[in-house]
Amino acid sequence: MKRFAIVCGFVAALLCFSAQNASAQYASPIVRKGADLVDRNGVELTESQIIEIVGADVYNQTVAGARKQVKTGRGLIWGGAAGMAAGAAACITGVVLANTVRDVKGELMKDQGTAIALVGGVVASLGSLAFDIGMPLYFIGRSRLNWVADQATNAVSYNYKFGLTPNGVGFAMNF
Repeated sequence: MKRFAIVCGFVAALLCFSAQNASAQYASPIVRKGADLVDRNGVELTESQIIEIVGADVYNQTVAGARKQVKTGRGLIWGGAAGMAAGAAACITGVVLANTVRDVKGELMKDQGTAIALVGGVVASLGSLAFDIGMPLYFIGRSRLNWVADQATNAVSYNYKFGLTPNGVGFAMNF
């Protein structure tokens, strides 16, 4: 019985003089930067850190897919914009070529200009389609990553301690 009382006293003394931090929140809030999640200082979080913060299920179901959406959307937006610019330039070149430039024989180059204008129109249309597909992909992926960052940052954080409290000695839990 003495041994039990001594062990209980020892444990109580350790609890009185120590405070435990059971934080479910990452040390600093996380934010989205492009397709990456970073901490407040701008340091990119590794895959294992993200899994530790949000859990494997959320990572596999949301973060991985959202990153792919953001990257794919961004690529389609830039590729589509480049395609639209190149297509518009080809259309203008084709129209100018068909209406103002003459070949060696002195005839207008209508066939060549029309062909270039048509190819430019097709390229511009494909660029516009890529741009139109990329925009929703990018914004949906971005909002999903923002949701994950908000959930991780706003997770419940609490501290508990056994020891001196404002009202005496006891068990205190702070949210």
